[in-house]
Amino acid sequence: MSEVNRRDFMKTAGTAGAFMIAQGINVKSYAQNDKVQVACIGTGGQGSFHLRPGLAGTENIQIVGISDVFEPHQKSGVLYGQISNAKVMIKEGQQFSELSDEDQQKVKDAKRPDAFYDYKEMLSTLGDQIDAVLARLSS
Repeated sequence: MSEVNRRDFMKTAGTAGAFMIAQGINVKSYAQNDKVQVACIGTGGQGSFHLRPGLAGTENIQIVGISDVFEPHQKSGVLYGQISNAKVMIKEGQQFSELSDEDQQKVKDAKRPDAFYDYKEMLSTLGDQIDAVLARLSS
């Protein structure tokens, strides 16, 4: 198995994205489901911000996988992913227990994203379920 560093990963992702734009590929038209299935790599800081107000407010997106090597970020990413899948808005610093009973039940009923430490394992395991990848890597 070859080692992939962050620089090579970003080059490959950027090239793939540029190719899709150049070819006029619309991720939503490519999606095999009603919702675009998204996997997230890196869910601390900025990554969790994308999950909270960003993707949570979008009806046609479902978070299917979370990958982070730092366990606390991974666990919070899974929770934010499930909150996003429930389409419940949560404010910065707001705790799950502070949500209304109705919103807490929505979250409990929503799909819980699968958690991974290794993004390559996530992509391999969920490959055919993933329509898009959101990567937020520290610099």
